[in-house]
Amino acid sequence: MSENKRFNPNSKAVHDYWRSNFNRFNDITVTWISKAHELKLASDAIYREFKEALDNNMSSAGELDQREGFSSIWMMLCGYSLECLLKGLYFSINPNQNIKDGKIIVDWKGSGHNLITLVSLCDEYLQESYRIGLSEDEKNYLLRASEFTTWAGKYPLPKTFTKTMPVEQFGGIAPLTLINVVGDKLTFESLYSKFSNYMTNC
Repeated sequence: MSENKRFNPNSKAVHDYWRSNFNRFNDITVTWISKAHELKLASDAIYREFKEALDNNMSSAGELDQREGFSSIWMMLCGYSLECLLKGLYFSINPNQNIKDGKIIVDWKGSGHNLITLVSLCDEYLQESYRIGLSEDEKNYLLRASEFTTWAGKYPLPKTFTKTMPVEQFGGIAPLTLINVVGDKLTFESLYSKFSNYMTNC
């Protein structure tokens, strides 16, 4: 009998092996760092593309470059990168079990994509003097990036109209899907470095 015929994905032995293998990731946080880095590299590549398209559009009156639409995907990937770092940090500092019986059992207090909420969850297990301090600009960025990881980076519409309503920010009123091409790039790089340092030092 061939190897393929002997393999039964529904057998107890196979399930027990892969469940046990999955459970080991409760204590292995480097995978979160690796995935965060991969997402960052992808976001950097997309940033170069749509930034070039924007620059070309400003310097000429040519046809619209569809790469300009990559900006929302860029924000989504940046958000996912930070999300991986924060979830990896949570796995690292949370003294409780995060994986049990082959399942992640963490209560992320929502979808798991709200970056502000993830920072708060990490702060619950960090000493008061070592908690993650965020500037108002960083909070605003994380709030907006969360919109892209939740819906704006992958869907044309959210579930409800309220998500499209503008809010007070940047000294005026603007939707949470607003993108500051240069400023958001700098803030993302700063937050990525900050969260990476927490992962390294905790």
